[in-house]
Amino acid sequence: MTGLTIQRRQDGNVGVLTLQGDISAELIPQLQAAAQAAVAAGAKHLLVNLHALGFMDSASLGALLHLGQARAKQGGRLVLCSLSAAFQRLIDASGLAGQFTVAPDEISGRRLLA
Repeated sequence: MTGLTIQRRQDGNVGVLTLQGDISAELIPQLQAAAQAAVAAGAKHLLVNLHALGFMDSASLGALLHLGQARAKQGGRLVLCSLSAAFQRLIDASGLAGQFTVAPDEISGRRLLA
């Protein structure tokens, strides 16, 4: 695995997190910290771009689910975008397809949060 880099930017009330590399259980705190920083900067919603992600384990998928639930409790949403076919299969195989809002790209994801 190559490690994880998270680029964070703010787009109005949307925190955009772009994940690059690989994410596994030991790197979940890095994801959580990036999400918390986005919320602290004023994000109501999170848009998580996975186009540059090479690997995700089931624990990391669970962490994304938890982030989405936390946003929902605060009146916000979490949208995943730019998923590879492999990540879409992981979501489907885990039985979580109905738990995530997925957009084909960042522009579409942003529209879902408008």
